Amino acid sequence: MFMNKFKYLFTYQLKKRILSKAFLISNAIIFVVLVLVTNINNIARQFEPSQDGEKILIVDETSLSALEDLNTIYKDNYQNGIITHGGIFFEKADAYDETLNTPTLILRMEGDLLKADLHKFKLSQTNTQVLSLSVSHLARHYFLSDKTEEEIGLIEDFNNVGIHALTIHTLEEDSTVREVLSVFAMFLSIPIFMLIMMAVQFVGGSIVEEKSSKAIEYIIANVSPQQHFFAKIFTSLIALVLQTLLILAYGLVGTLVSVLISNTSNSSGAGDLLTNALGLDITIINSLISYLPLTIIYLILFGGFGGLLLMVIMAFVASVSTTNEEYQQFQSPMMFIVLIGFYGGMFGTMLGSANIFIKVMAYIPLFSPFMVPSLYLAGSFMWWEALISLIILFASVIFTYKLIMPMYKQSILSYDTDKFMKRVKKAFKSKNA
Repeated sequence: MFMNKFKYLFTYQLKKRILSKAFLISNAIIFVVLVLVTNINNIARQFEPSQDGEKILIVDETSLSALEDLNTIYKDNYQNGIITHGGIFFEKADAYDETLNTPTLILRMEGDLLKADLHKFKLSQTNTQVLSLSVSHLARHYFLSDKTEEEIGLIEDFNNVGIHALTIHTLEEDSTVREVLSVFAMFLSIPIFMLIMMAVQFVGGSIVEEKSSKAIEYIIANVSPQQHFFAKIFTSLIALVLQTLLILAYGLVGTLVSVLISNTSNSSGAGDLLTNALGLDITIINSLISYLPLTIIYLILFGGFGGLLLMVIMAFVASVSTTNEEYQQFQSPMMFIVLIGFYGGMFGTMLGSANIFIKVMAYIPLFSPFMVPSLYLAGSFMWWEALISLIILFASVIFTYKLIMPMYKQSILSYDTDKFMKRVKKAFKSKNA
């Protein structure tokens, strides 16, 4: 009988949560925003000059009009060739400027063979392949242009002429990759904060609403305080997990749309697809892909347990409140503490793994849900450090529940108007009585 009433209360609360206009409207907005964010590179391309593809600066040190010859070879042989790529175009530069965030190709002659150096390697994989073929073609052309057929016949290893003409100077260290991942990690704490706050507000607001309308008396007459507590907590926890999965799905849809718009379906792999679609370096994309699976797992686990911890605490705060104004007033200190964790997650990634203060903060259960997923993605936390923090968070949830549940039973039907801490003391004494 009681189980049927609990099931009814749980189902009612869940429907009220996920079928509400606020939930549906907010998800529609989140979906549109995520699709726009993941396609920001494609949107930016619409405002670029009419030239298609990625720009490469050419420093010609050959005195042979190599820029014009390279452009001709690329257009005649590779622009619409069998290798599907995003397209490249060339612009002349007087010298290599390392401060520019643009791939730069330096062409020079070593004897009768063309050599080239590619700096600031931020081209997609297929565009780099096409550029290498174009340079090799040009090197072969220059090498053979002034030779007779007899001389060409005497060349050993003829088929390999010009094949190694291009030298690619990739990132010397992963500092740039780490900086980009840190930027991603900074913004990772934002959806976690929003999701947890939405769940907490629903739990507290729902309990206070029932208390202020005296509906709680009818509910507790039919179900136990513990069943009422679990119905509230599990409803919001399921909604929290569902919302997290929806956001991940929205991000995936946005990325797929970006890939389709970029027309990179014939690229060589997932990393190349994302490189062309999002306009990021292949090294960065590969690093992001390698971190992504465990980051998503930690995002869900820390979001779930962190939300559960805060919901248990705020459910008790709501149970000792008699009006919504009181609840808002009492929850302010807790929200201040949560904001510390939020800002720690946003800006802690900038301080690096050597900052002991940030690392210690990430083991504190009220801060870890907002900090650990971001710190892991930024490389400031190892996977085992994140796991230790998760175990501490889980243990804190169990301890907090065992501490608060008896007090919740005593305070849920109380309309005491004493000061907040006095109400807490009374609830604590009552549960030990």
